[in-house]
Amino acid sequence: MRNSLFAIISSLLLVLSLAPAIIAEDNPLAIFASYADKNWVHDNGKSTPERFQDISKWRWILNKKAIRTSHSVNDGVYEGETHIFYDPATKTILMNYVTTAGFYTVGSAQKVGEEIHFHETVKGNTGGITDVEAKSSITAEGHMVVSSRMKSKGAWSKWSTRLYKQLK
Repeated sequence: MRNSLFAIISSLLLVLSLAPAIIAEDNPLAIFASYADKNWVHDNGKSTPERFQDISKWRWILNKKAIRTSHSVNDGVYEGETHIFYDPATKTILMNYVTTAGFYTVGSAQKVGEEIHFHETVKGNTGGITDVEAKSSITAEGHMVVSSRMKSKGAWSKWSTRLYKQLK
């Protein structure tokens, strides 16, 4: 009997852990609900050396008080991890991004219409990049669109746009 009860409770906990993440609408991080607990891939479809594949994983962490994103370009040639969280003192969504390239960023995010806008200040980049701006949205088909640009030596680059599809 005891083993049966343990099996039932274990099964219930497993089912509950597989349920989609539910987040309160008053949580400022709710703007990321369509992104979280998903794996995304952008692939330009070219072969080496022009190949560019970026796999991005978004996860709720710390009881939905933060989001961790990690991404890997071309099977780990470049990798980065971001922690996104809400600061109630400033009423701002903040983020920190750390990379295998030796630089990091600190920044913020906010919802603007149907997009999420990011601004990051780059620290430790020897190539002269000082700032990054990005805009992200989810399409009607469920794809993630990310547009970004960089500021280097006082000038902004042109916007670059990538389409990410969900990895199943």
